Amino acid sequence: MDTGQEAVREKGLEIFRLMDEGAPEVFDTGKWIGRLMNHAMADPDLKVRLFRFVDVLPTLKTPEQVARHIREYFLEEGAHLPAFLKKLLAGVESGLAAGIAAELARKNIISFSRTFIAGATPEEALGSPR
Repeated sequence: MDTGQEAVREKGLEIFRLMDEGAPEVFDTGKWIGRLMNHAMADPDLKVRLFRFVDVLPTLKTPEQVARHIREYFLEEGAHLPAFLKKLLAGVESGLAAGIAAELARKNIISFSRTFIAGATPEEALGSPR
């Protein structure tokens, strides 16, 4: 095998090894959720805003309502949000992007809440492997 082919083969094997290691850190939702929780626990005001938002979320029926609450709870003056989160939530400030950002926020909060909720019913909770 010539040197060029061997180099390509080695790079290919390296790519496969890296793929087996899992998603890159930037896509690790656990990392981002952990950072947000650490920040919220260190900032009482943010903790209250976050828990109030999670508490009201199930009653919000439209993406516009979710977007409005995100603006009120997290993007108003005085909210101490990490810069990375402010940038993520900034999408709720514009038309179509507001609906998309709101639905993403809803989906991610529901997914995150499953970390703490064993089931919707006692039967589900008892069957939970946690």
